[in-house]
Amino acid sequence: MHLSSICGRIRPLCRGVVESRALSLGRHVSTTRGLPNHPAGRTSVGFVKPNQLIPLYFTSASQRQVHTLGSPSSPAIPEAYSPPATGFLSRLPSSWVPYGELMRLDKPAGTIYLFFPCLFSTLLAAPLATPMASPLSVFGTAALFFSGALIMRGAGCSINDLWDRNLDPQVTRTRLRPIARGALTPFRALAFTGAQLLAGLGILLQFPPTCLYYGIPSLALVATYPLAKRVTYYPQFVLGLTFSWGAMMGFPALGVDLLATDAGAIRAAAALLYTSNVAWTVLYDMIYAHMDIRDDAKAGIKSIALKHDAETKKVLTGLAVVADRTTCRGWDCDGRRSGVLRWKLWRSCSDARLHD
Repeated sequence: MHLSSICGRIRPLCRGVVESRALSLGRHVSTTRGLPNHPAGRTSVGFVKPNQLIPLYFTSASQRQVHTLGSPSSPAIPEAYSPPATGFLSRLPSSWVPYGELMRLDKPAGTIYLFFPCLFSTLLAAPLATPMASPLSVFGTAALFFSGALIMRGAGCSINDLWDRNLDPQVTRTRLRPIARGALTPFRALAFTGAQLLAGLGILLQFPPTCLYYGIPSLALVATYPLAKRVTYYPQFVLGLTFSWGAMMGFPALGVDLLATDAGAIRAAAALLYTSNVAWTVLYDMIYAHMDIRDDAKAGIKSIALKHDAETKKVLTGLAVVADRTTCRGWDCDGRRSGVLRWKLWRSCSDARLHD
């Protein structure tokens, strides 16, 4: 086979490769076979003039998002509010969405954090009840606790947003909350908070009457937590006391009296479980507080992240040690009858920390 015939067969193949490659790069390709001043079979490559200008950023997306509002060095423009396009809230009528956002229905992690101490104490109390609690009663109690956690977490968030309605617009992360952006008036939010508290009371009344003596005092912590960030650098500790309250609720819910004279070991186990959950809550909320550390300093909001910014790793390590040690001690105080449950509950605590 002659060389000229080989070149003649390869030339169309090369032209097709050049055209497809150029098109994938956004270029315009034209073949000009037979036109004047263009040799036959020659392929020319040109660039299409763009229809719009593409903005160029010299910082990464993560760097653009951490700038605070009003920062003169911030090149980013604050994003406007857009209704949820995915998730549970996207299925609600548009007039209901602000109320769902006020309850943080789109952020269920807080509900889970509030539910876990209730679940742990229920599982810990189940083998200590007389007679021993059945799996069905444990499941029903846990379901009530989850419903209460969902409602009361929403009520706590509503109270927090009412207290912070003048501070939230100054913080990048919270400026689009319903009250802060004007989607809900404070009166409507207050009325909705009252409805949530009534619903929470209805759930509490489904438990044995002694649970009222344990549950109602927690409302004082729910109402005062938003004030703590104004007067102390340790509002996370107040949040830990609030979110961990369920560590005591599982015992009276299954008929285990923590105030009985012969319940010293059970009280010690409940106290250690409560302490463990408080340390765990302060730990993860200190990490969370670092997201707003610049805005908090600018708005005058106090937090443990601001107070111990230089010792963050040491503080987090200490909190982790306290959480783990008190958890392990708690299992040693609950008596011989709950030995079968210890391993399962310890695994639940460990898995929760690993995933959160």
